[in-house]
Amino acid sequence: MEEYRKLLLTVSYRIIGEMADAEDVVQETYIEWEKHKDEDILNRKAFLTRIAVNKSINLAKSARKTREEYYGPWIPEPLSEELEAQLERKERVNYAMMVVFESLEPKDRAVFLLKDVFGYSHQEIADLLDISVLNSRQVLTRAKRIIAKSELQLEREPGANKSMIAFFVKSIEDGNIAPFIEMLTSEATMQIDGGKRRQAPLRVIHTPLRIGAFLRGVTEHEFFGDSRELQVIDEQICMLIKKDGKLVRIIFLGLNVDGDKVQSVFVVTNPDKLKNF
Repeated sequence: MEEYRKLLLTVSYRIIGEMADAEDVVQETYIEWEKHKDEDILNRKAFLTRIAVNKSINLAKSARKTREEYYGPWIPEPLSEELEAQLERKERVNYAMMVVFESLEPKDRAVFLLKDVFGYSHQEIADLLDISVLNSRQVLTRAKRIIAKSELQLEREPGANKSMIAFFVKSIEDGNIAPFIEMLTSEATMQIDGGKRRQAPLRVIHTPLRIGAFLRGVTEHEFFGDSRELQVIDEQICMLIKKDGKLVRIIFLGLNVDGDKVQSVFVVTNPDKLKNF
């Protein structure tokens, strides 16, 4: 069983988006396995994956409804190095992709992950999800179409936007945000996840004009802390902002497809999502 733990945890986490829930799914999968372990199961990996994937889809459906009632924008919890070490290293999904996954229905997310990330065949996916091969293909096409609409560069290599976020840091330390604002696309957005524990806008901020106004407004209120450093988290370079040595927020940038402009700014400031760092 333990030989499949990383696979099960990774699939579950990528579908649900929260590590604690993914760990619960794996534990429930183990319990289900105990009921059937004496049966003549030819493919234990497929059996376990089937249970974990379907439990994850069901949990993601309920989580989706909860997130609709979340206080302000909800974006995924970044993974600390310790938590990330528990995942399957063969797959590489960056933080921007995790945010985009939220726009997919749970089943669509599962099909995309299994096919494009984990390399399952459409026949294997059909068997896991009790759907036809044709349906699996149709779901994947739909998922890819929605992902493409994000207009984000979703490379799975860390450091893809290193120069852009370093430019952001320089703009902050120079005391002049204007150069960074000029690097935003005309359709740029900014999402700040503060939950109920940190003051933050309750809606997504749209356009460079409004993003610039917000950033200029919070500069005087220690939004950028007293120290900043770059680090790779969730396969993506990001900015860690600290105040008196304590992490207060993490900022990720989502670049446009050409990689020369910023399409999205993702800010995690909810203490509950920073507690593992």
